[in-house]
Amino acid sequence: MSDDLILEHGAPTLAGLKTGNLISCPYQSREEVLSDVRRLNGLLRDKGLCMLPLKYMSRRVLIYLYRPQMLLEDLSKPSSRRILEKCGYQTASGKEEKRRLLVEQKGNRAYRADCLRILVQKLQNSEDFPHEIGLFLGYPPEDVLGFIENHGENSKLTGVWKVYGDPEASRIRFEQFRTCTRIYCKAFRRGVPLAKLAVAR
Repeated sequence: MSDDLILEHGAPTLAGLKTGNLISCPYQSREEVLSDVRRLNGLLRDKGLCMLPLKYMSRRVLIYLYRPQMLLEDLSKPSSRRILEKCGYQTASGKEEKRRLLVEQKGNRAYRADCLRILVQKLQNSEDFPHEIGLFLGYPPEDVLGFIENHGENSKLTGVWKVYGDPEASRIRFEQFRTCTRIYCKAFRRGVPLAKLAVAR
C-alpha cells in the first residue's frame, strides 16, 4: 500500500476536512495488508486517524481511512441514526435499555464500533456498496437519504457524492477537496512525508 495512493485518495481526511475516504489497493497477501495497516496506524494514530481493511477482493483490498472522533460525531446525529436504523443497524435500540445506557456512558464509542462492525459484515456479504456508507465518509445525511430514496437519480449536483440538499455548500466542499488533494500530492512529490502531511484534529 503506497503512501502516494493514500494521498491521492485520502488527502481530505488527512487534512481534517473530511471524516473518511475509501482507498482501493492492490495486494499480494492479507499479511502484507495487515503489516501496512499497522505501520500506517502507528504513524497516524497521534494525528487522530485510523486505517481499517473493510473488504478483501480477489486482487484488491478496500481500506477505510478515517477520523474516529469525526465519525463518532457524524454517526451520533439524530438524522444519521434514523438512516442507519432503517438500513438495519440495530445496535443501541430502545429494546435494549441496558445497552443504550452503556452506549451513552461511553460517549457513543460503542455505537460507533457496532456500526463499523455491521458495515464490514454488509460489505463482506454483498457485491454492492450499502448506500448508507456515505455516512461513514462524511456525506451530509440529507444527501445519503436522498440517494437512498431516489435510487441514485434526480440529484441536484454530482461531485464527490450526489447532492440532494444544498448544492452550493457541496460545490464549495468539492472544490476544497480537489485543492487539498492537489496541494498534498505536490508536497509529497517534493519530499514531505505522509505523517507530516496528516493534520492533528
